[in-house]
Amino acid sequence: MADPFIESLKEDGELIDAALATTRYSVAIPTCPGWTVQDLIEHLGSEHLWVADLITNRVQVATRRVQPTIETESLRDWYRETNKRLRNVLMETSPNTRVWNVNGDDIAGSWRRRQAHETAIHRFDLEYAAGRVNDIDEILAEAFLDELGSFLPFLHKFLGLAIPDEDLVLSSSEASWTLEAGVGTIRNGPPLPSAHIAGAASSILLALWDRPHDAEINRPALLSRWQLAK
Repeated sequence: MADPFIESLKEDGELIDAALATTRYSVAIPTCPGWTVQDLIEHLGSEHLWVADLITNRVQVATRRVQPTIETESLRDWYRETNKRLRNVLMETSPNTRVWNVNGDDIAGSWRRRQAHETAIHRFDLEYAAGRVNDIDEILAEAFLDELGSFLPFLHKFLGLAIPDEDLVLSSSEASWTLEAGVGTIRNGPPLPSAHIAGAASSILLALWDRPHDAEINRPALLSRWQLAK
């Protein structure tokens, strides 16, 4: 049975490739201020290579990611190959293999969802800059929201940010999550009355990543404290 996250990596990789075929690499990425298309692809491709190397070498501690500068004429081919290499490594490695990760469980399988999540957001960024956006699948968006409970504490620590001191409830038609004050983990189940974001799971996800969205927000100032970096 195909892994949905690896399939998502493949599908988003193909959408990225299609966008690169018709978009100038010097075009600005509005959702990532200061970045161009080239910057975004170098960032995402280097993430893929970093994770592939972590898994291949069974790395047990955090290591620094190196971001290369790629010649413009080879950027599209380079990204296509980095995406393929990551997918191959993920498919060839048992999900329970011990490897350091940013989610705290130190198994290779967690990188499947983490990289699918990262790629979906940056695929959105690229397509938004190019003037055409494909939706993020709702089932995948729910899985990416589930992941935030393990990823948020790492991200806030990495960025040197304090975790907000008020809960934030995320409510879609199918599920609800609560980002817990002070710890950043997620509590599933019926929420207590609190600040909230409501809408489709994909819109909630985009709101948390400070991307254009149509979710309903009752406390924008609190959302801005929970929002994630590029």
